[in-house]
Amino acid sequence: CSWRGTCSDSCASSTGCGMTMLHETKEVKGVAMMMHVAGIKVPAGGTLTFQPGGYHIMCMQPKDSMVVGKSVPVMLEFADGQTLSAQFPVVGAGGMKK
Repeated sequence: CSWRGTCSDSCASSTGCGMTMLHETKEVKGVAMMMHVAGIKVPAGGTLTFQPGGYHIMCMQPKDSMVVGKSVPVMLEFADGQTLSAQFPVVGAGGMKK
């Protein structure tokens, strides 16, 4: 399936965020950079792991429920219109749990 940008331009939303952005961390000329991506292709039956240093969901305009070390609900929307709700751990800006 394809995971494409339809909800908040990242196919992810959370009640803990005013908006979300989908990013991938890539190394460019020896420097780690976060790149905005509009979607991710996930093969049929495949999996995708969100993690610091890889694909991650950036929470913009965090609400009070966004507490490092806690979890928040995230809704993912796929290209075929299916949705998946999951609890995502909240990590700090450096990717480390505090």
